[in-house]
Amino acid sequence: MFLAKVENEQQKEASVIWDTKEKTVKHRRLRGSRQVSTVWCRLYYIKVNGKDYCPHLRDHNVVIVSSVTGTALDSKAFDTAANSSAGNNLRDYLNNINGDKIVLVAIQNEGSTYIPSATDALKRVAATDDLLNLTEYRGSFVLVGYAGVNKPPWIVQQSAERGKGPSEISLTIPSSTDIRDSGFFERDGEYWVDFEKTGSPMKVYCDMRTDGGWLLVSNVVVDNPSSRQFFIKLSYREISNCHSNKALFMTENAMKELRTHFSFTQVRFHCSKQQGPTSHDTTASNSTGEAVVQYFSGQTDVRPLACGSLDPMKDDNSRTAGLCNQWLSQKWSHDISISLHGRLNDHANAIRYLHHLLLRPGDSRWECDDYNFPNKEFFGLSSGDFWKVFVR
Repeated sequence: MFLAKVENEQQKEASVIWDTKEKTVKHRRLRGSRQVSTVWCRLYYIKVNGKDYCPHLRDHNVVIVSSVTGTALDSKAFDTAANSSAGNNLRDYLNNINGDKIVLVAIQNEGSTYIPSATDALKRVAATDDLLNLTEYRGSFVLVGYAGVNKPPWIVQQSAERGKGPSEISLTIPSSTDIRDSGFFERDGEYWVDFEKTGSPMKVYCDMRTDGGWLLVSNVVVDNPSSRQFFIKLSYREISNCHSNKALFMTENAMKELRTHFSFTQVRFHCSKQQGPTSHDTTASNSTGEAVVQYFSGQTDVRPLACGSLDPMKDDNSRTAGLCNQWLSQKWSHDISISLHGRLNDHANAIRYLHHLLLRPGDSRWECDDYNFPNKEFFGLSSGDFWKVFVR
């Protein structure tokens, strides 16, 4: 475990201590005063295994620690009080921290003047929106953050107005192995992801329990069976609304945009009707499956072969997956989908006149391994029926 605690005010130090069984962080920013920075250097510390890694320079001091080994990887200071480029430099420094790394940030003396340009980058490593005292003259601020995509629950920050410090943190942090074994990263839910590495993360929904974890990119859930409306979105950033909206699908161009920032290699199609079957398949991890990913990402107009390109999930009971040689031209999609409708939602796959994966806004043909046509097998809509697309 990573045990963090603060020494008493007389000791006035902050440290990070690591051994094979526990990691101890003592992190403190002292009460604001008019003392010169050389005095602040003597009072403020960030230590790893007893060694002080704090740069001991004015304003924002940052120490990066590996959450796997406990090693202090880097440290740097940014004079956001006097250097006009320091805020941008801090922003770029934080945005370039990747992987499972613990980020310790604290103000030494004063750092409010040029910090606004770095606030989004601080949020990327899990600082909250409450940054008032960070931008106030001689306000104090400390943060124990995390640079990984999925934010653990132990992240914490403290701040105080001028003269009302110290800001201090005392907490227990599990190691990366502990987090993994606890199942924290296996929880379905919303996560903050900075796809473009700009310091402006977006909230997305991840299914973490299904075969290793997936990002939700399209989602339609039936609320009122008589209303068959949803939205076709042109920008990948709309995936931030997928979970809450439950009525939108991405175009292939939006998928192409997403793939430029997030190199996903598989697509997962999942639809289910309470009165009918469940169709649940992923593209295969091979060249044939990659051709499917490229097609639905708008990187090619060549319809990919069906057989050998998909792997049914355990709950799939559709007829379509087992009859790939009967798909339209034995390929994914439909010729008319290229020019008229979105590929993900309109005939993603189909066995002509029998089993289709299809839904169109305002249309009666909301099909999940069935076919809405006289004398054909079709299952009516019920509240809770859904069509979803994931990538990873």
